[in-house]
Amino acid sequence: MSPTAAPTPVLHPLHLCIDGGGTKTSCCIASPAGILARGYAGTSNIAEVGLANCVAALILATERAIAGLPKHCMASTAWDDLERVNDRGAGHISRQSLGTVDGHPKDAGPAPPPNRTNSLTVSTAATALSTPPRTPSPPKTPDPADTLRLSPLGSDPHPHLWVVDRPSAPSITRSPVRFASVWVGLAGVDAPSDALALSGPLAQFFDIPYGPRLVIQNDAALLAAPILTNGSTAGLTVVAGTGSVCLAWGVEGGQLRYLGRRGGTGFLLGDEGSAFYIGRCALRAVVEDFDSGAPETALHALVRDKFGVQTTDGLLAKVYELDERKSASVAANQRKLAIAELSRAVVKCATEYDCERAKGVLRLSARDLAHQALPLVDGRRIAAARATLCLGGGMLGLPIYREMFLAALEEKGCTFARVEYIADAAGRGARTLAGCGEA
Repeated sequence: MSPTAAPTPVLHPLHLCIDGGGTKTSCCIASPAGILARGYAGTSNIAEVGLANCVAALILATERAIAGLPKHCMASTAWDDLERVNDRGAGHISRQSLGTVDGHPKDAGPAPPPNRTNSLTVSTAATALSTPPRTPSPPKTPDPADTLRLSPLGSDPHPHLWVVDRPSAPSITRSPVRFASVWVGLAGVDAPSDALALSGPLAQFFDIPYGPRLVIQNDAALLAAPILTNGSTAGLTVVAGTGSVCLAWGVEGGQLRYLGRRGGTGFLLGDEGSAFYIGRCALRAVVEDFDSGAPETALHALVRDKFGVQTTDGLLAKVYELDERKSASVAANQRKLAIAELSRAVVKCATEYDCERAKGVLRLSARDLAHQALPLVDGRRIAAARATLCLGGGMLGLPIYREMFLAALEEKGCTFARVEYIADAAGRGARTLAGCGEA
């Protein structure tokens, strides 16, 4: 009696979503069965670190996610089959085509779970999820002095947070895994030219032409998926992480249509309500209190401690200090992240020490973020009473700050029909692409 042959793995299409922010880059791989792997890297904000460093971070996060794929996805037979399926399909992978490759029966193996949410159609057409149509800016070119080495950010408890440093960035290679679709949401992608600059190296790495299967957008677009799944006619996505941006969306023909934008202008011109904005407001509050002779609070001590100074009169010099061992752009980005990191101390003061000065900083920042969003909810583009508000970013993930932001909107008579915080934008995007719904 011949031994029973091992069952041939059933390979379903893989989908990848990347959420690239000002502090970290998160990558998630999913199939119709659910999330399979994740990977992380440092900041990929193209406006801050340049094209070469941005691409390097995106590729590193992807490679780390691929390395975490389950063994059955990486087994030699499955790997060979995956390559054959994708080569033959030329990017048009489907459940049906997977079932017939190399003689595999169509009904081999269990069927993927049914969709629990509407699948998002990702398209670069003007009426779908696309990079907001703003005045084109010159394509960003890499600065040879600002190449990338990834190194831990001090003793930070989150090992996936990294900083940009020297020497050279990884060369562009090709992904060892082919993906049915790739959705990249990236801070700093503010015009079609930004997405176009990224499209070349990413299309080469993923071996997917820039278009409906390879979509590159602002990171706020990743939060918009719930607007399609709950019957809303419109929605607003608000990100408040290291930076901030607000995007308005309508729903037409089962797709999202871009309606308008506020913010996303970077820390020099805006980023109202972001972690950087909160850190800067805290620094100003501490310095102004010192100059006016106001009483000390817990906020003053924590701010000094974060910057390693004993007295407030030494704070300004420390804030403006640049690491001379680094290139100018890298040192400036590290300084920006240090100010953004100060937002943690502000939240700690407000929640653990009940510090009114810290609460005032948070409340002011939340009001400025609401002021940035309100022009989009004018009744002409979005009627809040029939719309969904989708929130993302680390700051809006904190209950105290999220409640202050919603209260600031309500003070202006703006109450949304639904409010949802998306804690895992990359995971939500990957599941949406794969059509596998919530975990």
